[in-house]
Amino acid sequence: MNRQVSASSAPGAVLSRRIAVVLLALAVSSFSSAATLQTNAGPTRAPKNVILMISDGTGVNTIAATGMYADKLGKQAFDGPNWLKAFASTYPLRTGGSPLPGPAGLQQDPDALYDPAKNWDTTPANTITGRYPDHFAGYRWTKATAPDSANTLVAVVSGHKTYNAAVNVDGNGKRLLTFAELEHQAGKSIGVVTTVQISDATPAVAGGAHNVSRANRTAIANEMLNSGTLSVIMGTGNPDYTNDGMRRNAPD
Repeated sequence: MNRQVSASSAPGAVLSRRIAVVLLALAVSSFSSAATLQTNAGPTRAPKNVILMISDGTGVNTIAATGMYADKLGKQAFDGPNWLKAFASTYPLRTGGSPLPGPAGLQQDPDALYDPAKNWDTTPANTITGRYPDHFAGYRWTKATAPDSANTLVAVVSGHKTYNAAVNVDGNGKRLLTFAELEHQAGKSIGVVTTVQISDATPAVAGGAHNVSRANRTAIANEMLNSGTLSVIMGTGNPDYTNDGMRRNAPD
């Protein structure tokens, strides 16, 4: 029997790192045919396979807003009795994009911690951060402390916080054991299917690659292809190519 696990990653998900570990424990338990899961419908046998679906950039509020728009809030398939819900906080260890040696590299930057008061601060702001005006102090703070799609997924597949741009390495740049590797060790066949290039941050992290920077795409692709962890890798040319395979003048 297959059972699906829904995982969301968003700066506003305010639960602890332990939730990410629970996601891993749930998935790993699927490798034992004797294990059982507790759902709203009562105990049931553990799933045979695990499908981790990542809608990049989506969080709890996005899902709720979609439910309200579609008049299906609380009535989506994943609100049913056979689904388990857990959430991973995805604020970064720090917003810097490179590892640091020693204990300092593993310390949580307090300025990067999610703070609801700062996030929802409606004080008007006339500043510009990045390409767009800030409008509010809360939006400015959120943009300044935002994680990226590499370290957010690292939190989900390894249970560890790390710095922006890290691909399955900790704050010192040391390798982390990932969900994909655990599945491979358990004798499962692992595959990654993505709408972007295979060595982009999200598929790279999900596929168990390791690198100190998501920018090192050639090295990441080499590991994905040659490490033996993955049996299937499928991707596209987005954002550099259109759906018809034509190269864009600028990434979309």
